[in-house]
Amino acid sequence: MLHRKVTLSDEPLFLYPGSGGGQVPFDLDPNAAPEPDQEEQLPPAILVVSIALTIPEGMQPPEKINALTVELRGNETLGFPKGAFEQQLSMQITKKVESATNMALSSGKVYTWEVPLEVKHDTSPYERCTYGRVYQRIRVKFDWDGWGSWLKGGGSRSLVAEKDAFLVCIPRTSNILDYARTHRSAAEHLGPIIVHARSQHLTVGGYLRLAVSLPSLSPTVKLNRIVFSLIETTTLHSRKRQGYTERCAPDRVEFFSVEGDKLKEFIRDSDGVAKTFEGAWIARLPGDDQIRPSTLGGSRSAIRLSHLLEAKIIFAPEQGAQPAKSLVYSASWPLILPSCCCMWRSLRLPTYSEMDPLPVPDKARDFWDQNKWGNIHSSQDVCACGQPLEKLLSWEDEGDDEANTCQSRLMQEEMALAAEISAAERRRLSTSAAAAAAIPAPATAESDGERVRRRLRGRDGSGTVGGIGPVDRQTITMTSSRTSSPAPMDRRTRSSEREARDSDGGQVPPEEESQEQRDRTRLMEQKAAQQYVSVDDY
Repeated sequence: MLHRKVTLSDEPLFLYPGSGGGQVPFDLDPNAAPEPDQEEQLPPAILVVSIALTIPEGMQPPEKINALTVELRGNETLGFPKGAFEQQLSMQITKKVESATNMALSSGKVYTWEVPLEVKHDTSPYERCTYGRVYQRIRVKFDWDGWGSWLKGGGSRSLVAEKDAFLVCIPRTSNILDYARTHRSAAEHLGPIIVHARSQHLTVGGYLRLAVSLPSLSPTVKLNRIVFSLIETTTLHSRKRQGYTERCAPDRVEFFSVEGDKLKEFIRDSDGVAKTFEGAWIARLPGDDQIRPSTLGGSRSAIRLSHLLEAKIIFAPEQGAQPAKSLVYSASWPLILPSCCCMWRSLRLPTYSEMDPLPVPDKARDFWDQNKWGNIHSSQDVCACGQPLEKLLSWEDEGDDEANTCQSRLMQEEMALAAEISAAERRRLSTSAAAAAAIPAPATAESDGERVRRRLRGRDGSGTVGGIGPVDRQTITMTSSRTSSPAPMDRRTRSSEREARDSDGGQVPPEEESQEQRDRTRLMEQKAAQQYVSVDDY
């Protein structure tokens, strides 16, 4: 029989879709106004398909090839949580090989072709998750007639060969694997809180250097557990129902925790009044069988995933003879998690040395373990998931040598700087509180709501200005949803305030901020920085 073989130039093929302005592409969300792309337009990625057709010696082949076509298609399946199901093509590229048309075939020869395919960078990448999948596949088809006597009884007049392809999206930013983030906050009983995360290989299956500092921990607090998790949120965009989306329930994947007696190793008494907690660890991130890479803004994928890094501190303040009630401090912030195929070595020129003795893996990435799951690869040799932590840290050392730096030292410097900033803020707040205590209280107390209403009525208190009643609470409080800005103020309220300023000679008399207003301002700043903080019952 005829032997055919298909190989690809890139496994995987890297795409660079860009940020897309941080919005869902227009064809997936028609309600979003399309904005001109301010990023540099990159030429399409090139995937070269190598085809080999072998005709054994002594076999009578077909007389000639009528047509040879190469097709790259993306098969997309979406399972919406409410029950809807969609199956369609996310992309399709077809190319006819003109040089093969009417080519005569002879016995005992091997015929080869190389077919380049242009793939746009915003093409939907390979994806498999709980709510959907996107598989890319190369299909090569030979069409011919004039079959010889070797094919008895006739049959199909075509020969097909297929091979899986893998398209992986990569951010366009430089140093995409480097990550550093310092979170600073404070909570009752815990005091100032500093959390730092750093990595030189932030990918699915990568690692994170983690550090937690509690410089003024209350001596009556018992630390129970510290947990780090990744929160993955999936949003599905329908290609058949224009503008229809469903947001799936978030998945929380815990990848590091320390508790019990292990926490006591990092606690020391500083002055008998407060304790100090200083802990640092290296944690391995979940592999691609537990979590998927983040969807980049410029990608036209209908399966869009986003991630939050969450840190939790579970503690119990002592309450005398009563049993202590556990509380949990939670802080989370967004991050972009690249694919596990974006290894530090993969983004550099290949090294054929003892550092990389096996640049070509033993098993192909499309080798399936059908006895286990149809969508789980049995080979992880070519991604970060299959690399030991020692290998990833050795790549970190290589990067540090090139940059003449040290990740652990940078981490210590960041923690020390954050501690100095927190101490300076505590001193400033103490000074402000002492100065406020020295000011005599007014004869009559006035609430924030009464003060705002008085300013809207005018200084003489003779009725409302602009004809509106009490201020809507949404104009002076934050919304409960996780947004980066407060709810918009009512137009009539803004007009009334402007008229009030005009009646006061163009200025509103300055008034001292209350503690509630300062706390609200701090919360707004945290939300603007996309840091979500809470202390709740555990």
